[in-house]
Amino acid sequence: MKLLVGNKMPNFTVDTPWKRGVSMKSLLGDKKTAILFLRYEGCTLCRFDMMILNDEYDKIKQAGGKVLVVLQSDPDKLIKDLDESYYPFEIICNPNLELYNQLEIMPAESEEKMIGPESMEKLERMKASGLEHGESEGIETQLPAAFVVDKDFNITYSHYATTITDIPDVDKLAQLLQI
Repeated sequence: MKLLVGNKMPNFTVDTPWKRGVSMKSLLGDKKTAILFLRYEGCTLCRFDMMILNDEYDKIKQAGGKVLVVLQSDPDKLIKDLDESYYPFEIICNPNLELYNQLEIMPAESEEKMIGPESMEKLERMKASGLEHGESEGIETQLPAAFVVDKDFNITYSHYATTITDIPDVDKLAQLLQI
C-alpha cells in the first residue's frame, strides 16, 4: 500500500544495528519524524545523503523533529562498521526489503532511468566529497522515498522518488517538520 498524506504509518516491528524487534512507535516517540528510505550503507549517494544529514542535523532539532533512515543493509554488518553514536539519527535495517515492498517503494526500471537531468549537480557534489562506494547490498536500482509522520502516526508528507537524487534536502525536511 502506497502511503499518502492522511494515511497512517503502520507500526512495523523493525531492527536497528543496536536494537532488534523494535516498534516504529517506540522509534517515533512523541516527535514529528521524517523517515527516509534510501538504498544501503555502502551506496556512495546514500553515504553522501547521510553525511549531509549528519552535518546539518541541528536544523532538524531546531524544527523540533527527528529523522529515521531506512537502509537495505544487514544490521549485523552495520554494527561492525558503525559506532552507535556515529549518527544523530536512528538507522532502520531492512535487508529483506519487507518495508519497501509493503509501502510499494519500487526500484527504477533500469540504471539509466535512475538518473534524471536534475541529478547531475548532486552527483557532482557527491563525487567531489571523496566518498567511496562500499559493499553492495539490496537492490542497486532502488529508488528512495520520504515521509513525515506526526506523533499520532498520521502521514503529513509523502514522496516516492522518480530518480536516485529525488529526496528532500535537510532544509526542506526541517520545514516539513515544523508544519
